[in-house]
Amino acid sequence: MKRVSRIVLLACLVGLAAFAAACGNSNSADAMQHRVPENSDDDGSPGDDDASPADDDASPTAQCFVKDYGAVGDGSTLDTEAIQEAIEDCVIRGGGRVVFEPGVYYSGTIDLATGIVLELQAGATLLGSGSWADYKLEHPVLVYAESVTDIGIEGPGTIDGNGEKWWRNGVLGLWRPERLIQFVNAQRVTVKNVLLTQSPKWTLHLLACDNARIERVKIRNPAGGGEVDPNTDGIDLEACRNVEVAQCDIEAGDDCVVLKNGDPTWRRESYNIDVHDCVVAGPSNGFKIGSETARDLHDIAFHDSVVQASVDTYPGTRCVAAIAIESVDGAHLSNVTAENIHVTAVQAPFFIRLQQMWRSMPAQPGTIDGVTLRNITVDDAWLTASIMGVPGHNIDGVTLENVSLTSSEGGTASEQDLVPPERNFLYPDANQFGKFPAYGIYARHVNGCLRYAADVAMRTTAGDGRPQIVYDDVHQVDAGGLAPGTSVDDRSAEATPCD
Repeated sequence: MKRVSRIVLLACLVGLAAFAAACGNSNSADAMQHRVPENSDDDGSPGDDDASPADDDASPTAQCFVKDYGAVGDGSTLDTEAIQEAIEDCVIRGGGRVVFEPGVYYSGTIDLATGIVLELQAGATLLGSGSWADYKLEHPVLVYAESVTDIGIEGPGTIDGNGEKWWRNGVLGLWRPERLIQFVNAQRVTVKNVLLTQSPKWTLHLLACDNARIERVKIRNPAGGGEVDPNTDGIDLEACRNVEVAQCDIEAGDDCVVLKNGDPTWRRESYNIDVHDCVVAGPSNGFKIGSETARDLHDIAFHDSVVQASVDTYPGTRCVAAIAIESVDGAHLSNVTAENIHVTAVQAPFFIRLQQMWRSMPAQPGTIDGVTLRNITVDDAWLTASIMGVPGHNIDGVTLENVSLTSSEGGTASEQDLVPPERNFLYPDANQFGKFPAYGIYARHVNGCLRYAADVAMRTTAGDGRPQIVYDDVHQVDAGGLAPGTSVDDRSAEATPCD
């Protein structure tokens, strides 16, 4: 009865407000339609709708506290219905913030709506249910939104996916929630200052989203490998445009920050992705493009960040590659930059790979062109950095500038004759090719200019009889920036100076 009374009262108030607006003068009516806070930069122009959320201060201001709608927050009572009612009521009030006060709110799938921001106060945790029946089978996600605008999640509270309830299912191939958070076809998205942890699978997935900012997000999924927490990626940006990821601290159980373009419904050209000032660690890749790459990606930047071994979860776990740039489903990758990256401990410093996959047949391989690695320092690598196409499909245009690689792998002179497998059609990862014939950089099937622009140096701390660089089927090289005395073995004797 209390709920019915509140709804009736709210409807009456809305009706009175509409009547008052209709009776007022025209200037009052205009003001009601677009009320802007005094400190806003929004001038009301139509073009402002295309701005990123960081530039748009005209957000709704209603506050809907979930406990006012019956949420208990005791960690065991199912609060899904109360939370969803708070969201729907906030929509009726013109949008605003759905507020979680301190407590643990046990919930199944929550659907966000246009104009809604979830605010988790300090001491508030949204805890995913451990029962499959509490998730929507059409989108088994804890927090979901599709075809909406102006949405967000803000802390400093926590969203906990209850992953320990689900990871064993993942190992056994049984059902589990697919995402902790998934936003699909959303415009102007903000996720900031929140802890995301224990995700059943992918943690934060933006699919076909535009104008998004992910800022000061901390992610903790135990980084112990597939047998512990399978596929618990940190941030997945799939078919997105105009996205900034800044000041995030990620320890994931799979890739940390990964750009994809594979969903058959939403795949499209993806561009203008800026990832910076982040610290990442985990058992897979630090910053990655791929492997799902069925549409083009370009104008991508990873910069001013750190890749390190895990600290909080399974300490010492190293990323497979600090930087992985892969086209395996026919995409054209271009204008990709990794800059000002400090790698303290890793398996492979970088992995640039062009190939095919069985899933994308009969599509031909795409292209990789215009990749720049600049100001990259690697303190300790177990594996060789590699740049590899496949026969008949070569990589174009890779530039290395001010790159310092230190290897602790060790090797013998006889290992310089090793020939890594081609592995076309198989899943690409830097640690799947066995030992390489060089300890610094191995390049194969590269047609465009492989340019060492300035100050590229490699050294070993373990003693190594292999050369620093080996080429197979590499056609153009500008070696002007290689450190004096760098040992290079051009095994196919095809490398000529760049045009």
